[in-house]
Amino acid sequence: LDIPIGIDHSAVNFMGEPSYQKHLAETGTPLRHNCDVPDGVDFYRGVLAEAADDSIEILSIGFTQVLAGLIHSPEGMDLVKNKVKHLILKKLN
Repeated sequence: LDIPIGIDHSAVNFMGEPSYQKHLAETGTPLRHNCDVPDGVDFYRGVLAEAADDSIEILSIGFTQVLAGLIHSPEGMDLVKNKVKHLILKKLN
């Protein structure tokens, strides 16, 4: 399964050791450290810039600082308006 990801490199460990990192490492991905993954805002900007209009669905679970960074980046709001068909947000309990 090839799902590209990006992370917030400035984030701190908000909720304790994140178990998803262990699960990600067990998938066989070559990604082992945060520095192996692109910055989340740059990641979103690249994916959206290459996408057809109204063709992207984003599912964000938990903290939304990367999406906020995208929206506040140069032309970020226009990318979201033009490229994103659905934006689904799920909070953590």
